[in-house]
Amino acid sequence: MDLKMIFFDFGGTIDVYPTDKKQKAKACAKVKHLFQEHKAFSNQIPDDEFEETLICGLKNYYSWRKDEHIELPPEEIFFRFVLDKYKVDKKICDELGEKAAFIIETDGYYRSARAEAREALEAIRNKNIPMGIISNIISRGQVAYSLESYGLTSFFNPVILSALYGKRKPHPGIFQHACEQAGVDVGDVMYVGNSPSKDIDGAKAAGIGKTVLIEYFDNKPSDIGSPPDFTIKDLRELLPIIDALGKK
Repeated sequence: MDLKMIFFDFGGTIDVYPTDKKQKAKACAKVKHLFQEHKAFSNQIPDDEFEETLICGLKNYYSWRKDEHIELPPEEIFFRFVLDKYKVDKKICDELGEKAAFIIETDGYYRSARAEAREALEAIRNKNIPMGIISNIISRGQVAYSLESYGLTSFFNPVILSALYGKRKPHPGIFQHACEQAGVDVGDVMYVGNSPSKDIDGAKAAGIGKTVLIEYFDNKPSDIGSPPDFTIKDLRELLPIIDALGKK
């Protein structure tokens, strides 16, 4: 294999993002405050009611997008699925949708980079192998924000987001689009992700040359897919794999 590029998933692969009820409630309350500041609601809504509405709305959206792997812009998600119960004006959703999605994807979790991420990425860069990201995400700004906060921005180009592309993994189009943006053939790419159904199935369907599954503590038992070419627990385990594949 002539390895010319490595693409990574983001959440669960480059960073970890555990959560709990307290953190989710904090994010929901912040989203509610954001919309109330802009007078989106005609009356005061209890925090617990809004939290339930937001969570149920997002679940309805996730179910709606399941078969076609569509990713709507956050503005449309909040207008059509999350806040439709409250008849929030579309202009307000257009103004605040991305801000709300960003809050959910940042304040809703305890995000941090994998402990070994910088060491592994520096070693890969020293081998002159370009790296990029393909991420399923409803916020256009969260991945860039997190990369900057981790000090990892310079390692990745391009960064492809489902919120911008309009399709999400495992749709093969997002993988093929990423390779086109990077100017590489799909067969010369390695893809690293933590989800068998989204990352491995999607990459294989797109024709990606080699797939690597990295174990993640929060993977669901129901998340099953095609067997990867390699399985690792730590990003540093990519280095001997790269060396074994060779690079012309």
